[in-house]
Amino acid sequence: MKTWTPEAIKEFRASYNLSQPALGRLTGVSGNYIYLMERGDRKPSKTLMLLLDRIEKDLLAKRRKQMPKQIIDVDVLRDYLRGVMDRADHHAKNVNEVALAIAGGVIWRKDDDPLEIMVQEGEMKNVLWFRVEGRRYALSFNHESKEIELRQGTTQGSVMASFSNAMSNDEVRRIFSSL
Repeated sequence: MKTWTPEAIKEFRASYNLSQPALGRLTGVSGNYIYLMERGDRKPSKTLMLLLDRIEKDLLAKRRKQMPKQIIDVDVLRDYLRGVMDRADHHAKNVNEVALAIAGGVIWRKDDDPLEIMVQEGEMKNVLWFRVEGRRYALSFNHESKEIELRQGTTQGSVMASFSNAMSNDEVRRIFSSL
């Protein structure tokens, strides 16, 4: 059994992008109790530590199934973009035009590091990670706003820009220039 110190709980939450209330729901305690454990005001019981171990193991297994795939070959990039465009034409017509401008912006500004795409159960999904000047960015489709979001670091990071077909290519260029 892992020793769940206040720092270990904070690091665990951060590594899986979990809020205190979200971790509370997973463990059956309140978000406030998670807060108190992270401050060191409360210690997790043995049962709670075993539950945290199990949750960590399950989330790690899920993450392994969703490992990013590196794009180091133009043919893989082409296949990824074909999938994105097919899905956009069928389900996301609000971004089917701007998606190609975004792809150009990514290729123009990215570091030498490979692009990464989300793969779930062997299928490429609409999530792409890239680096500019060492900083990591994520692009993903937001199903509520029907826009492609550029986020800092991860798909849960701060939204830096939202793209739709209403944007001009000049606006897309300015966003990528600022990275």
